[in-house]
Amino acid sequence: MPAFKYDGVTQGYYMASGETLTALRFVKLSTDTTIAAIAAATNLPIGILLEKTAREDIKVAVLMSGICQVEVGTAGVTRGTMVKIDAAGCIEDSTFATTEVVVGIALESKTDGQYAKMLLSAPIDVP
Repeated sequence: MPAFKYDGVTQGYYMASGETLTALRFVKLSTDTTIAAIAAATNLPIGILLEKTAREDIKVAVLMSGICQVEVGTAGVTRGTMVKIDAAGCIEDSTFATTEVVVGIALESKTDGQYAKMLLSAPIDVP
């Protein structure tokens, strides 16, 4: 894991029943109080899971805004570009398809499997 953790606003959520979550990837809402793993690049993410848990009875922190290290997907990321999520909740550069959203700006260039610092923004549709 990277040394830099995060700087920003977090919210606590419970893990949805039967989910397997990975830290430093984007997550989505399952219910009003639970989160689930991203299952498709078109899912609407709510933030970045900061620490993994196997328990459903304790809240885990989700970064909603700020700066954080995030796992990079297959396409990699380039410093200064808008990024989206892939089907696993990792970030990547790419041409944006219909229903995919910008989730932030990469602050460093990294390749698949590395962790890149990014500025998180509210998901934005790209025409």
